[in-house]
Amino acid sequence: MTNLKNLPKGGIKGLMYYKAAIAQKQKINLTTDVSIENKGILTKLSEKEVRILCKLIGIYFDNAIEAAAESRKKNVTIEIYELKDKVNIVFSNTFKKHKNMKDRNKKGVSSKGEGRGNGLYFASKLIKENPWIEDNQEIIDSYYIQTICIKK
Repeated sequence: MTNLKNLPKGGIKGLMYYKAAIAQKQKINLTTDVSIENKGILTKLSEKEVRILCKLIGIYFDNAIEAAAESRKKNVTIEIYELKDKVNIVFSNTFKKHKNMKDRNKKGVSSKGEGRGNGLYFASKLIKENPWIEDNQEIIDSYYIQTICIKK
């Protein structure tokens, strides 16, 4: 089911396994691919940086699971890889209806109904406050793709 063993021990790895178990309970087809070095960027993050990254991963993983659960194919793919002194964490998921990409980071904006839509708003605030993190969100074919890029 999941290939998360290459992640460093600690909060990120634990969170990923926890969210993977939630995805499995919801009958999501989860695929993971972790291609990072044992002594890479993630092991050099401070405790505070790990907490910030865990918040972002939690938001993006939850969004991917919720959207995929509503879709016909129910697919979530997570790729974590290092490339040129950066770590990319990519969440790709199927979804039911077209996402409003323009307003996605505004408070209260959600395709999932009223009283929702704070996750990406809080994620965008965290990213603005932490210049070592970048993000990108896009739709390619029938997949919504959210990327977290850690620059250290």
